[in-house]
Amino acid sequence: MRKRTSLFVKKRKKIYRSSFFWYSIFFFLFFYFFYLFVFAGPLFLIKNFQVETKDPFLAKRIFLFLKPRNLLFLNSKELKKEIEDRFLETKNVVFKKKYPDTLELRVEERDELFEFCSQSCFVSDDQGFLFSQKAKKEIPKIFVGEDLYLKKTILSKNEILNISQIIEYLKKREMFFDKIKIENKNLIFENPQGFSLLFDPQKDSQWQIKKLFTFLDKTEDKEKLKKIKKIDLRFGNFVNFEYY
Repeated sequence: MRKRTSLFVKKRKKIYRSSFFWYSIFFFLFFYFFYLFVFAGPLFLIKNFQVETKDPFLAKRIFLFLKPRNLLFLNSKELKKEIEDRFLETKNVVFKKKYPDTLELRVEERDELFEFCSQSCFVSDDQGFLFSQKAKKEIPKIFVGEDLYLKKTILSKNEILNISQIIEYLKKREMFFDKIKIENKNLIFENPQGFSLLFDPQKDSQWQIKKLFTFLDKTEDKEKLKKIKKIDLRFGNFVNFEYY
């Protein structure tokens, strides 16, 4: 006679009765609402932009350019690049976050040093970078024979520095010229009488100026100086000159 065996089948627990299920729901809802609160919510959305700069008009333009974004996850480098690409007169931008909804911007402007002119004129800073087509103040105008456009670097920082120093030294000596130009990489000063000075902007400006002033001071015949048409200071220790 065969023995009877009993078979017990364990009932499968329903998923909604599982603690894991409810913990999963809880964490999902927690992170979902946390995301909405932090990323999409209004708490850290920038509502106030404070722009500090010397030029009120530039401050207003930057203010109108800025758009609301999350202060907590603000990408400062990206925003800095956007502002500097859009407003070429800005040299640097520093941000200061004021939680929960304020961003302060301190804008440093480029210094206007020279106005380079060809078919049109562009303003340059001390790096030779062309950033504007209209100067805000009276600055030396330099004529060149090449195409000019915004964002172009017309000369190196060293060349700009040398030109600036030469102009300052000539002013102190009360030597004024109505036209400054760069031709074949030479810096040329001209006056209406046809007199001109030639410098090399790539070489030591102080040495070239020293040669000029030494030549002028040691020439005893001042009437002879008035007959000189051109003084060339570009080469070595020599001062080359031509008469009318």
